[in-house]
Amino acid sequence: MNYIDDVLINIIFLLFPVLIYLFYIASNKNIDLEENNLFLCFSLFTSMYLTLSFNIFNYPRINLFMANIVIIITYKWNRPKESIILSLIYILMTSDRYNLNIYLLLLEYSIYASIYYIRKDKVNSLSFSFECLIIKLISLSIMNNNVYQDNLFITVFIVLFSYIFIVNCLEKSESIMKYHTSYKELIKEKEIKTALFKITHEIKNPLFVCKGYFDMINFNDRKKLEKYISIIREEVNHALLIISDFSSLSKINIEKEEINIDDLVFDTLSNLKELFKQKNINYEYSGKEVLIKADYNRLMQVFINIIKNSVEALEQVNNKLIKITLRENKNSIFIEFLDNGIGMDEEVFENFKNPFYTTKQNGTGLGTVLSNEIVKAHNGVIKYSSILNKGTKVIIELPKNSY
Repeated sequence: MNYIDDVLINIIFLLFPVLIYLFYIASNKNIDLEENNLFLCFSLFTSMYLTLSFNIFNYPRINLFMANIVIIITYKWNRPKESIILSLIYILMTSDRYNLNIYLLLLEYSIYASIYYIRKDKVNSLSFSFECLIIKLISLSIMNNNVYQDNLFITVFIVLFSYIFIVNCLEKSESIMKYHTSYKELIKEKEIKTALFKITHEIKNPLFVCKGYFDMINFNDRKKLEKYISIIREEVNHALLIISDFSSLSKINIEKEEINIDDLVFDTLSNLKELFKQKNINYEYSGKEVLIKADYNRLMQVFINIIKNSVEALEQVNNKLIKITLRENKNSIFIEFLDNGIGMDEEVFENFKNPFYTTKQNGTGLGTVLSNEIVKAHNGVIKYSSILNKGTKVIIELPKNSY
């Protein structure tokens, strides 16, 4: 293998993991800082390992330099722990493979670490990189065991080119990360503004109604006065309900304990018996004892919300029936709610999970959103299906090991 082949293989080994990292960062819009750091460290370790692990080189100085680039970069990116770990790996691999003096290697990489901690504020400058390169040249000259047959000038030029290229790639990835972070912040800000606009709009409606009736109040007309006060009371309660539901979305606290889902469903149905009797609704439940870690009260809140939606969908239906089924597989449990109510048409089905969307006269449009958030906090999912004039099915899937 000639010198050019040796150089190209080293460049491929060094750059390929970094390019994969860059592609991953560019394509993954949901990456967070911790995940980015983990993947970057893994890429740099892979680059160094590939460069040092394949003993196929006729010109070892080039791959010793190339592998050293990785350590310089980790210092440049202010990751001293990773730098020290990679330095130890480098020392162990090169001392054994190239018969280099392990004590001189330890001294060399102690100098790198010392320079980093002394000049921590200037570690991103080119001077730090050149200093490390000069130290590596001196180190290899001292430990020269006649295995270096390459052209030193060309080797240094290639190493510098590779270093600049990798640093540029990583700077691009950092820019992409900053872009995605800014983008997420803008989306979050937009969602907050939208939510505030919606809740302001929803609260404004009942307040306008109250103002209108206050303006029409005639204290001498007792009959209308009682009627208006009753309407105003309902509108105030509606506004308070909107505020209460909206506040609940921002402070969903889940306190998990071991519960029996079968008992939870049974207790929920017991609490709603009077409502079923009043609305002339039949219900069927088939289940079994299943123990999971979950928040008893929060899940009951979800079950009640789903069942009440079913009750309202059954208002204009004969032979009203709600079926609840509890089943399980190896990893999950499934609680299925099925009613034979009026169901949802396509427009309602596409929008009913949106905040403040409701078809109910006194609804807030937040009950379904709140239920979804509670189930999501349990690492579960809710699936809905509905056919107009046939009924609606809701399936809650919860992991058995929801710790």
